[in-house]
Amino acid sequence: MTDYAIIKRGKHQFFVEKGKYIDMPQLDAEKSAEVEFPEVILTNIEGKLEIGKPLVEKVIVKGRVLRHIKTEKELGSKFKAKSRYRKQWGFRQFLTRVKIEDISVVK
Repeated sequence: MTDYAIIKRGKHQFFVEKGKYIDMPQLDAEKSAEVEFPEVILTNIEGKLEIGKPLVEKVIVKGRVLRHIKTEKELGSKFKAKSRYRKQWGFRQFLTRVKIEDISVVK
């Protein structure tokens, strides 16, 4: 079974496995830079499940920034009947794609 963890970044939580990649809200890091995620909520390393209260101690998830991307445009609108009021807008979120390289226990 592969090692996995649940990490926390801001108000988001992500399920990560070694060798997989995740898209998360934009990081202030250059392309191919190494990033660390010290806020780990849950780990399963070598079949040993550990749940943090609130965080797991001495575990760090390391990753590498692959690229910065933008999502597809999402449209929003407002409308009021009988008053000729219509408003429409678009939004594209900036994301960072990170490849998880290691889930390790720090001693």
